[in-house]
Amino acid sequence: MTLRSRLGLVRLRRQIAAHLDGHPDSDGSQLTEWASRGEGHREAVRRETETYAAKHLSLHTFQTAEALLTPLANRQTIARLAAQLKAAQPRLLYPYLADIKVGIAVRQAVVGAMACDDFTDADLNVLYDGAHAPLKPEYLRMVHDFVREHAADSVAQVVPAPARIDRLLELFESDLTSRTADIAAWAQTPDEHLFAFRTAITLRDPALIEHLRSTIDIEQLTDRQKSRAASLLWRGGTEELALPFARAVTAGGNSGRRARAIIDEYESFDYMDSGWTPPALNPTPLYTPTPRSILHVLHNSLPYRTTGSANRTQGLLAGLAGNGYSISAINPPGFPYDDVPPDKRDTIKADFEVGPVRYHNLLNGGEVIPRFRLGEFLDAYTAGIIEQARRDQAALIHSASNGYNGLAGTVAARTIGIPNIYEVRGLNEEGRRSRDEHYATTRQYAFAHHLETLAANEADRVIAITEGLRNTLVERGVDPAKIIVVPNGVNTERFGPLERDEELARQYGLEGKLVIGYIGSLNWYEGHDLLFEAVRRLRPRHPDMRVLIVGGGQEYEHLLALRSELGLDDIIVMTGRLPFEQVEAHYSLIDIAPITRSSSPVTESTSPLKPFEAMAMGKTVISSDVAVMKEVFNGDNGLLYTKDDADSLESVLERVLLDESLRTRLGEGGRSWVIAERDWRTLAARVAALYAELGAG
Repeated sequence: MTLRSRLGLVRLRRQIAAHLDGHPDSDGSQLTEWASRGEGHREAVRRETETYAAKHLSLHTFQTAEALLTPLANRQTIARLAAQLKAAQPRLLYPYLADIKVGIAVRQAVVGAMACDDFTDADLNVLYDGAHAPLKPEYLRMVHDFVREHAADSVAQVVPAPARIDRLLELFESDLTSRTADIAAWAQTPDEHLFAFRTAITLRDPALIEHLRSTIDIEQLTDRQKSRAASLLWRGGTEELALPFARAVTAGGNSGRRARAIIDEYESFDYMDSGWTPPALNPTPLYTPTPRSILHVLHNSLPYRTTGSANRTQGLLAGLAGNGYSISAINPPGFPYDDVPPDKRDTIKADFEVGPVRYHNLLNGGEVIPRFRLGEFLDAYTAGIIEQARRDQAALIHSASNGYNGLAGTVAARTIGIPNIYEVRGLNEEGRRSRDEHYATTRQYAFAHHLETLAANEADRVIAITEGLRNTLVERGVDPAKIIVVPNGVNTERFGPLERDEELARQYGLEGKLVIGYIGSLNWYEGHDLLFEAVRRLRPRHPDMRVLIVGGGQEYEHLLALRSELGLDDIIVMTGRLPFEQVEAHYSLIDIAPITRSSSPVTESTSPLKPFEAMAMGKTVISSDVAVMKEVFNGDNGLLYTKDDADSLESVLERVLLDESLRTRLGEGGRSWVIAERDWRTLAARVAALYAELGAG
């Protein structure tokens, strides 16, 4: 950097400091503009904002600075700021809130800064908003104890007496059938009704929110409380009750966006209620299609997402390109702006390639159109698909899950006058129903069910990734004659046997050990609790056994706690999420790859990619006998155990742990099977035959 540049940044930092001192109520637009000028400017804004916030330890300052700190500050900056805040005001509630992982670190600092001796009734709302994560009354007791100790006299009008609070929280903890009525009866004054209602929001109790709704004035709630009440009622299936809360939220911010999503989805129900269907096929195509030119309509893609679906797309499309097709793919309006941090958005391209596949992003000026705004989403995506199809002179449009994409692809194809395919990779509504049986009674489920079924019925042909999904679609009334099954596969050239990465093994303490390993997302249905229990039982008999878990997800924290609870910290290594390009190196450390999926509607009908990657690399694979895995394993390429049965899993694991020759035979058999049956080139040939049948070459 030149001397002139350095002096310029010094002057800028002085300007920033003067601006912060002179404009404490600023919305941050001037700072954002400065930060947009380049890396040096962004760093200057970050440093001065941090310095200013650290010097002025108050709620107002942190709220003002929060919008800037979130995109501009890295984790180390936030941690430093939080530490300074805690040191300056040691009695803050911050340590408690940090323990229960309330939001991002900046939010924790904001809540902590607010909790000081001049605490007011308005601050109580901020505290409740910040503490909306606990799910446990014991944490609310901490909150209330702190409030009673440090609050100003005015809060006594809002916060009930200690004995009354304790009684309320006892009722929340009870499992009596009269619990909801008892809590409603507890409130004796309007303030206590409001207090109980806020507590129900914080503890995520939609039944009580519904019961107490008539006792409070919505306008007494903060926007965040309104938004959370709306979300809880919406997820609980009481859509009509959720709407007044959602409509009362001020537009903008996270609360406004959550509320708007609820309203948008509700208004989209009209597509179901009105009997809407895509337009008829245009008898005269808008252009002359080029044979073997195919446009794929996606939900997301590499490199921005590395999910199983994104990797299926890449594998299948690369296989089709290898079969002589001109392949391109398009992402929905605004993707990937919802995935990319603000400071990286300048790296997003409208057109890019991954291997032989050409991808196109509908950047839409950086605005992501939520699919719940169905009319706007369909209009924007359909227009983008038609424009890209004209450029490609596409002969066919091939859309992949979910139904929103399928319908956009069908509308575009019929408008153009070419055939279309809808590929069903999963049914999200069935996954949610697996976790929440009540969901099946809601209009949200009915709407999602309707859209997926409509997308399949209106497509010219349908691809399902498993026989289970095919059967489900047939049960929904989709013509079985138009459905073919093209299962998940693997690139057997990329994924092949590798020598163990000894340096990586030393890094994890796995040298010379027999390793049971899993690489993938840690979701509720993957059954890792069962795996950990089987490992606990096997440990005394197999001292050289180790476990490697690579991946992150909703169950990561739970599994860390379970590992400690079972006394397995010394033999289970959990790496967290790693880049996709490191998958093969980590597979080289694994001897046995269990797929421990529990039984649910989604796991019985939807196939993962990970068993095929492990088989291609010559690993010993064992799996629960959910329906889709029974389609794969035959005793020569892998073994099955009885799903959700720890005894059966323990027995099969022990069998392969003890028998090296069996592991070798299963590994070789698995690789031979995937080369013959599940290589993407083989599967692409099935899709190519369908394209030819539809006249696309």
